[in-house]
Amino acid sequence: MNLYFFLTIIATLLLISLSIYKFIEFTKFNKSRILSGKEIINIDPKDRRKVIREINKLRQDYSDWDLFILADRFSWPVETISCLPKLYFAKKSKVSHAIIWKEVIKLLPPDLEYIVMREYCLGQAFKISMSKKTYDVVNEIALNLEEARLHNPYPSYTSMLGVINQFINTCELEAKRTNNRAFADLLKKERKEFLKDELNLRLTSPT
Repeated sequence: MNLYFFLTIIATLLLISLSIYKFIEFTKFNKSRILSGKEIINIDPKDRRKVIREINKLRQDYSDWDLFILADRFSWPVETISCLPKLYFAKKSKVSHAIIWKEVIKLLPPDLEYIVMREYCLGQAFKISMSKKTYDVVNEIALNLEEARLHNPYPSYTSMLGVINQFINTCELEAKRTNNRAFADLLKKERKEFLKDELNLRLTSPT
């Protein structure tokens, strides 16, 4: 009986020690995340090579989702957010949910239904819920746009804007090819608005 009691005390102490260790490690991890999130803000967002280099360093310790949440929590600049390794997170079920880059929404046909549930990263990304039909279209557009964004061989923000413009133009031409004139006209309008908005952003951003 005494031996059983002794072993119980030892087991209890070990569990307490393990819990304390886990708590300390968790606290260190959270402090590290906060520090990492704040350090990125201090980097000039126009220096995209450095931004991407630092983000890639963070990927050694954080998942793409963690980085996305850090960007949202610490309000990373728009240019920095565009350097994230992932701007599309999807979960397919009976009612599908996805977090998508704002540019994806501009490319959705007007007859597709979805509900915006939450805004992330200074309005650069949105969580939406949708039907399977809408999800299939969103998934295709988002994956293709992500590939275009991430495989842009040039580091400047302007070059990334060119990639987006070219992608929208490709969608516009495809809509014309399939005789979807109304959607093609809508995409043309969106592309002009996109270029106008981004030009204004460039002109008003501090040098």
